[in-house]
Amino acid sequence: MKKRSKKVLAFGVAALMALSSLPASILTATAAIGANQTANGGTSYNFVLKDMATDSNTVEVSSDDVAAGNVTRRIGVYIDSEEWARDAFIQMVSLNWTATTGATLENGGKENTSLYFENILDVSQKNSKSETIAMPGGGTLKTAYPMYCLAKVLGAGGKYKYPDPYALVTTRQIAVDKVFGSAIMDNGANKVKFTYAYYASQADKDAKNRSSKTQECDVQTNENGVPYITYDYVSQDDFSTKTATVELPYYSVNHFVDTQAGKAVPDANNFYLWQYKGIQNDTSGTSFTFGDSMAKTFTEFDVVIPQGTPDGTYYVQLCSRSPEDGSIEALSTAADFSSLKDRQQAMGTKLEDRSTFIGCSSQSASYCLPQSADTAYVKIVVGEGGEETTTTTGATTTTAWGTTTTAGEEDGKPTWKIEDKFVEPGEEEFDIGVSLQNGINSTGLQGTMVLPEVTRKILVESAFGVATAMGAGDAYDISGGQFNMNEWNTTGRLYWGFAASTTYSTPNNGENIVTMTWSVADKATIEKVVAEYPNDVKKGTDANGKTYYSFPIKWEEDGTDPGMSGDKQVDRARYKYLDEDSQDVYKTNLTLKDGSINVYMDEVSTDKTTWKIEDKFVEPGEEEFDMGVILKDGINSTGLQGTMVLPEETRKILVESAFGVATAMGAGEAYDISGGQFNMNEWNTTGRLYWGFAASTTYSTPNNGENIVTMTWSVADKATIEKVIAEYPNDVKKGTDANGKTYYSFPVKWEEDGTDPGMSGDKVVDRARYKYLNEDSQDVYKTALALEDGSINIYMDETPTDKTTWKIEDKFVEAGEEEFDMGVILKDGINSTGLQGTMVLPEETRKILVESAFGVATAMGAGEAYDISGGQFNMNEWNTTGRLYWGFAASTTYSTPNNGENIVTMTWSVADMATVKSVAQQYGVKTGTDENGRTYYIFPVKWEEDGTDPGMSGDKVVDRARYKYLNEDSQDVYKTALALEDGSINIYVDDVTTTTTEATTTTTTKATTTTTEATTTTTKATTTTTEATTTTTKATTTTAEATTTTAEKTTTAEKTTASTAATTAATTTTTQAPLPAGKSVWSIGKIWANPGDGYVGGSVEDLDLPFNISNPIKSYGLQGTVVFDKATRELVELAWGDASASMGDLYNFSTFLSNLGSYKTDGKFFYVLQAGLTAENPAASEGTAVNVSIAIPDEATVKSVAAENGLTLQYDAEKNVYYYEFPVKWSEDGTDPAPSGSQTAYRKRFQYLDSTDPEGRNVFSDYVTLEDGWIRVIVSKDAETTTSTTEATTTTTTTAATTTTTAEVTTTTAEVTTTTAEVTTTTAEVTTTTTATSATTTTSSEATTTTSGEATTTTTKGTEEDKTVSVSLVADASFYFSVDERPFNNADLLKATLSDGSDVTNDITFECKTPAELYEKEGKAYCVVEMTPYYNGEALADAPKPKVYIGIKGDAQLDGDVDMDDSFEVLQYYSYSAAGRFPTLTDGKDANLEKLAYFLSDIDTESKLGKNEGDTALSMDDAFNILQYVSYRAAGRNMTWPDVVPSLKTLKGSIWAE
Repeated sequence: MKKRSKKVLAFGVAALMALSSLPASILTATAAIGANQTANGGTSYNFVLKDMATDSNTVEVSSDDVAAGNVTRRIGVYIDSEEWARDAFIQMVSLNWTATTGATLENGGKENTSLYFENILDVSQKNSKSETIAMPGGGTLKTAYPMYCLAKVLGAGGKYKYPDPYALVTTRQIAVDKVFGSAIMDNGANKVKFTYAYYASQADKDAKNRSSKTQECDVQTNENGVPYITYDYVSQDDFSTKTATVELPYYSVNHFVDTQAGKAVPDANNFYLWQYKGIQNDTSGTSFTFGDSMAKTFTEFDVVIPQGTPDGTYYVQLCSRSPEDGSIEALSTAADFSSLKDRQQAMGTKLEDRSTFIGCSSQSASYCLPQSADTAYVKIVVGEGGEETTTTTGATTTTAWGTTTTAGEEDGKPTWKIEDKFVEPGEEEFDIGVSLQNGINSTGLQGTMVLPEVTRKILVESAFGVATAMGAGDAYDISGGQFNMNEWNTTGRLYWGFAASTTYSTPNNGENIVTMTWSVADKATIEKVVAEYPNDVKKGTDANGKTYYSFPIKWEEDGTDPGMSGDKQVDRARYKYLDEDSQDVYKTNLTLKDGSINVYMDEVSTDKTTWKIEDKFVEPGEEEFDMGVILKDGINSTGLQGTMVLPEETRKILVESAFGVATAMGAGEAYDISGGQFNMNEWNTTGRLYWGFAASTTYSTPNNGENIVTMTWSVADKATIEKVIAEYPNDVKKGTDANGKTYYSFPVKWEEDGTDPGMSGDKVVDRARYKYLNEDSQDVYKTALALEDGSINIYMDETPTDKTTWKIEDKFVEAGEEEFDMGVILKDGINSTGLQGTMVLPEETRKILVESAFGVATAMGAGEAYDISGGQFNMNEWNTTGRLYWGFAASTTYSTPNNGENIVTMTWSVADMATVKSVAQQYGVKTGTDENGRTYYIFPVKWEEDGTDPGMSGDKVVDRARYKYLNEDSQDVYKTALALEDGSINIYVDDVTTTTTEATTTTTTKATTTTTEATTTTTKATTTTTEATTTTTKATTTTAEATTTTAEKTTTAEKTTASTAATTAATTTTTQAPLPAGKSVWSIGKIWANPGDGYVGGSVEDLDLPFNISNPIKSYGLQGTVVFDKATRELVELAWGDASASMGDLYNFSTFLSNLGSYKTDGKFFYVLQAGLTAENPAASEGTAVNVSIAIPDEATVKSVAAENGLTLQYDAEKNVYYYEFPVKWSEDGTDPAPSGSQTAYRKRFQYLDSTDPEGRNVFSDYVTLEDGWIRVIVSKDAETTTSTTEATTTTTTTAATTTTTAEVTTTTAEVTTTTAEVTTTTAEVTTTTTATSATTTTSSEATTTTSGEATTTTTKGTEEDKTVSVSLVADASFYFSVDERPFNNADLLKATLSDGSDVTNDITFECKTPAELYEKEGKAYCVVEMTPYYNGEALADAPKPKVYIGIKGDAQLDGDVDMDDSFEVLQYYSYSAAGRFPTLTDGKDANLEKLAYFLSDIDTESKLGKNEGDTALSMDDAFNILQYVSYRAAGRNMTWPDVVPSLKTLKGSIWAE
């Protein structure tokens, strides 16, 4: 039987992105030195590093502090500079840093990876609390964002705001094996492991018999002090054994990255890229916030000096990276500019520098290096310090802190410490050890402990027996161990020793030298011993208030004991500690510390952990709500399980979630433990809900307040609930909430303790209903856990007693006052996941307001009432309709209210006194008098009436609600739980005493709908305002139901041959790798199987589902996405768990990643194969790219799954077998969201990268055809089963995720009568002939159908001698700029011929002649139009219509405007691409819409490909070009795009080409 170790880690791509372990080719791509830049640019500057606690660049750390634990110092990075010019302001800062020993890099210091970095200050992320900052010009600023030297603070003269950081920040974190691409995990001190799959021989490869291996490696140190691993592996080329060496420069036994799969070896955390994203209509750029560039840090980070770091001098310093390979090198300065540029250009003009530098907004001088490296470091002196020296004697070893030391170097006296172990009475089989601290290199050691009588009486011999109950630990790797516990219950002596070796072993400090296994007696025995030995047993209390009794374990006095050497009795020394020269240093260089076994003697801790089932409040009929089990006062745990029960009354009001019971329960955030199992199958029978997390080898820390598990339910309608209440009057309790709302409570309870039958493999076992394993995997459920029931509470009325209030502030100001803030105040707020509102400024108020200097884009922002991200603010209509819209997108977690704070704030200025008085008189504005007798005018600010306004969702106009108030369960309670109070701007004017009543006249104009020839045209409602008159118009459109009558059809079909021509925009490209003839077919295997096949629970042989490729190409990598439908997911088990997916034999890529471990969640299986620095050749003309080893359950399960999913039993006549077919299909092409930190990237489902340098061109859409597969499971036929017979196999072929159907298509349209809005249009009888043999239907992810190919339309009207006109499309879609006044080029859109073969393409016309005319006619932010072709003035209504996409150049967000946000959008796209992610500008659902956004964003090359390929890529230059265009126009300069990008004048195909 083949055996494989369980895979340690199977990252999904989203997790990989979050951890950012990136290949060297894309490490920290920033900006290249432009060819037109000839000297160092920008303003002269230096970087300065300081220790923030001492404000100096020298830090002293005592040896005692380092010996006691890790020492952390906060390092500040400053920019020392004068202010930068406005036309060359700081736009980007890229930083790299490292640590060295003995000297800086510049002075020959060697990189030190034992010191590591944490907690980088990301200035783009909010802090949990706001702080008030004193500003240099007087006044204060309150903000939750970190303050730093380039913070874009708005305002002056005491009025400040900082609503957004206006910056994009990128930081880098785990080490990945460079041969197999597997994450490298901790495996004990100086040991790591990773898992991979491979073929052991050619025979295994031919038989597709793969092996899986968990490679365990010792971490060694090379001559340069760099940790590395080396191991043998089987080459997948010739199956010879080869040796790999992989450096792990950031390895340390004391520092790992916590992941769901365990502790991972870190990569660098020493990079910071800051990019200014700008503000709409602001041309000022960045400047130093406090005037002095050194007044605030630019960023900060922690340097950690690990415990045990030897005395020495260390340097934390900024550094650069080599243009050749990205390796660390000394910081480049201004003097290095020319040589650095030469080095970069020698590597190719597309190579992007990975240096430390500042980038400024001047295109010709954007790359700026510091003047000197002299201030860019902090010197850290540990202990006595001293420069690093090299010793010529002694061996070099790797110590616990991961650096190199010389053998014999003293760094604290070695200590052997017997553990202080804490256990419960009756606890069995626990381990206790002797730990090593400050150990030395040793060739042998031995020791003797003793158990006092009092301790012997409470111990019980382990079930292992004394012969095996003591063994070697991991502190030393010395063979020849001898252990003797035979006297444990007589003299109490415990002897151990390791025979001297000819070579020494290095110490693993913190590990055990030896371990022992014991059990302790029951509580009664322990109480008896405590009473018998009152002076020997000490009583204590732990940190949690638990009482224990301490039983000592001691070191024996020094001396000898009789022992045997061969057949002779000798005196055996009780202690030895041989150094690397086999000299015994026990008496001079060793400290012994006693230990103890501490037995808890009370069972009730001060605070027990609580598992609380949530009390959930919902409305009748509410669907898909979540409720959880909340953790309180949790402990560290390696595993847990529980069982809840739904009483009958609760079951009757629940409705199964649309997710189904298989996925309606899942893990929460309380613990990060893998192996979750959830079972809700009995919810509507016994009511039991079972969940558990399999025990892990490492514990997870608790996230108190989070859910352990969550469930998704829906509740029945009100009538059903009322019926259940009547049926169970004693079980359903009535209650009233804090708002006076009545609800009925349906209990959800914990099941009684006990067991239930469960399965372990093929055996029925008793499954415990509860377990709670502590960090030592001891079950403390009965002693340390309290269970609290919960409930589902259903409201049966809708009116709360006390409502939340949103109050617009009553603001008092002076005439002419500038830049004042006013807000919307929250009163009696509720927990909320999102909210939105709409205010309105009446006309009189609009006339006295002056737009803030901040501009409308930033003059409204979030207040402090809620901490909800995703704020959207729109003041664009403030001086037209007066509407002010704001909203916070719904979040998955709620925010608690800060009552009395503002929800939103606005910044305004008011007009001068003369204007205020004039407007007040014109509109009869009311006056008031304050408590001091001052008179003021009252200009109202009101809440808008409830309703909707048009808004955009992608490319669709939608109705946007004016109000929403989502409670913590994301239910909108705006109409039931919210009161709105208007506010005012009150302007003091002391010489006015009269009050005039506000006069308002409202006139409503009825909208008119006119319909002609079945076309509905709705006129826009207009608003007319005269003095003291407000006119409101409500648009009302009534459209009668359209009726279509189709008469008998006459059809003539003539066969033609379809042809399709394609045109593409002219682009400048690099040399692209040629593609072979034909297509590459990616096919999923079609496999037959029997029940029980596969490794899990059945056959010993693998059952592989292959993913094959024919006609492959030399490639940099590929990725694919497969969909397992519900039936297949329920059937298939993974033979080797997460490691069941492995790379096939077609390519020898260096990296393989998949999300197979989570595919059962949504059925999507995603895989990535990636080459190293060069593209990989395929091994054959066809082969397997990826294999998935599966297992099939027994026949009863197969039949049950088939029946549950409605599968039909089929018969194969050739094989003479019955079977069920379980499909495995390719996903549609598109993207999937992939979270990264706080951002969401979009991952492409498919890519096939060719060998075009440097990283391949994606040819998937053009070159790949997809074929689905299946798993057919042979079963026996039941007598009553109905079957279908399969005589032949039908194969569906999908090209690039597009379904293609080939058939003769005949379309006939006869007499049609259409009635709309009481208008009847009758079209005379029309005979239509459609000639087509290859109509192609493409279905996108949103079920949009586009027809292309030789679909042709024939009309009898207006043609010469009644000849037919055949029309075919030559492009799926075409893209244009909104200002393109060139006539549409028919040949780019379609081909038209007469029945006699005459080409009449140029005779086709369209309703609009140019893209500019069509864009203006549509009047949208962008337009997507299918244009009807005309011939001889007659519309060819049934002909295929060319689809055109038109937008504004530079409008990346497709919102109809070019602004700073578009520049940021492109900047973010570029940053994600540079980080190896797969960004999109749109939601990724409409490929053509993505192409439009890309076309509008690609300023310099105007690519219509919709993605980065070759030289056509969205870059920093595109973002800068948009920024410059916006800035110029905001400054009043009427710039055109060629003024910003002169190269457009020579760009072939551009509308600006000359």
